[in-house]
Amino acid sequence: VVGNAVWHVFTDEEMIELNKLIVQTYKNKSFVATFHHATNLFSAGFNLEAFTLICFCCEGMMYHWFGELAKISGIENDYIKYRKSKESKCDTCKYFDSSSGNKPYDGMVPSMFSNIKFLCSKKCISCNEMKTIQKLFSKVSNDNLRNKIAHGEENKISHDIVQKSLDSLMELQSFLVNIVD
Repeated sequence: VVGNAVWHVFTDEEMIELNKLIVQTYKNKSFVATFHHATNLFSAGFNLEAFTLICFCCEGMMYHWFGELAKISGIENDYIKYRKSKESKCDTCKYFDSSSGNKPYDGMVPSMFSNIKFLCSKKCISCNEMKTIQKLFSKVSNDNLRNKIAHGEENKISHDIVQKSLDSLMELQSFLVNIVD
């Protein structure tokens, strides 16, 4: 990374205090470490890698704040149970409702969008808040770009796309913090 700005070298005491604040706020250093790694990669020009890590840390951050929302709404145990459940299209398929056959697909844990809808259905967030969270999450992952990268369909992305994703991540974090507070 180039530039002529003076670097701040953290003292051991400052690093201890910063880590305490991170753990106190997030209870999970991995989201913050992933975020810092993403921003370091981004500043070095590794756009694809930075974008991928921004998406990862976004989901970790959302799970953290969703857990906080569930806790203050009194549904923490229900939310934990929901997060561990598996959803399958076979659960609502008429064929498997009427037959005694085994389902060919056992399902997956609920998607991020399903988690958002769950919190709305339990009145932890309003319908408008749900729509805003969904919109910001889509902006962070740039709609389907995240999936295209994960499946190898895309291997280059622009600096602007990563910057917009990063800006949306920060906006989403602020939005979630405001809801919880």
